Amino acid sequence: MHKIRSLLSSVNNKGFFHLLTSNFVVQFLGFAVIIYLPAVLSPEEVGAVRLLQTYGMLFILLGTFGYNVALLKTSSEDCSLDEKEIIFSYSSRRTIFFSLISYGLLLVVNEFYFSSVNEFIYEWAPIYGVIIPFGAIVYGLTAYLQALKKIKEVAIAQVIMRSILIVLIIIASYFWGFEGFVYSTIFSYVFGLAPFMKFIDFKIFFRSKTPNDRSRIDHYAYFTVLGVVITTLGQYADLYLLDYLAISKADLGVYAFATLFYQAGLIAINTIQSIVTPYISEKQNDLAWVWKKTVYYQLLSFGLSIILALGMYLTSYLLVEYYLGDDYRLLPYFTLGIIAKFMVWSSYSVLGASLVGLGKIKIGFYFSLITTPLSLLAGYALFDIWGVYGVIAGQVISTLFLMIGIWVYFWIITHRRGETDYN
Repeated sequence: MHKIRSLLSSVNNKGFFHLLTSNFVVQFLGFAVIIYLPAVLSPEEVGAVRLLQTYGMLFILLGTFGYNVALLKTSSEDCSLDEKEIIFSYSSRRTIFFSLISYGLLLVVNEFYFSSVNEFIYEWAPIYGVIIPFGAIVYGLTAYLQALKKIKEVAIAQVIMRSILIVLIIIASYFWGFEGFVYSTIFSYVFGLAPFMKFIDFKIFFRSKTPNDRSRIDHYAYFTVLGVVITTLGQYADLYLLDYLAISKADLGVYAFATLFYQAGLIAINTIQSIVTPYISEKQNDLAWVWKKTVYYQLLSFGLSIILALGMYLTSYLLVEYYLGDDYRLLPYFTLGIIAKFMVWSSYSVLGASLVGLGKIKIGFYFSLITTPLSLLAGYALFDIWGVYGVIAGQVISTLFLMIGIWVYFWIITHRRGETDYN
């Protein structure tokens, strides 16, 4: 009993419960919006919403260009507050620059790909894409507060920002349908910067001094963005592939709705990840401690994921029975496949956060470079045999390979002698 109290006290002091509660509220509200959308949008429009959201997330992450992770890693280390502010300012300027480039890239993709695959996305992607720089900046602001261990402040900012977004989207979608959803989302991303002004002096945005270790920050950022973009492509490969394969828009809408359960399942796991990284950075040279703590939190994470998986399936079944109706009859079956992918991912997710804390940024890129094409190829090949379920199977297969690779690599680097570097 004493150990349990000590554990609860320890995680509470780190801000876990504040961030978990915040993330739960944020995710619940976001989930509630998508649950609400079928009342005012068709399954086809719901599918378009999810596609825009996933493409938007991909280009936002590209817009950060990895500087949010580089900021979290380097600002978590033992350096002065002045140096942390310089790192933040440098990373923020780079983020703004690359986010504008990312938007330009979206326009190119829209013209040469979306135009021939999905005319509806082709029409709306340039408008929805306005969120890219604002979303990228929020990632950087959140990373900086986490690096300063201001977890409670992050939690408050997230709840304020997302609550405003949700209310706006519900009202706008009710009165103006799909168009209202898009424009209210853009406005909410812009307005979402406001809560951070309470916790961060925005004057530090304009500090022009170069960080002492600029090359290392750039190194982390460049390999992070490669890994994150490829990983994100892998995470959403099922939606992208199904859209490319031109399945019925109604079925795509139902499947896109099912992917929300995966996103909801990530909530508590991502909370653990965000707390683990700064503490691993501080003790990155004590590899025995890193191994012990990472495995401990990984086991907690996996146990929690089992409970979440049961909740996902039950919720999907009840939604079809009592709210969504026959148009969404395939939802529980799609959800089962997505749960399989989630369970595999949750068995190595904390290890990924620890690797970032250890400065092992490149490895995420190398693993993703292998598993993302594997996911797409396997899904494409199995689609002819099992349809949508073949695409899901391709995702599970690639995630299994990634899980094995990360566990083996993490064991090797934490059981060898010598200091950790950032290669």
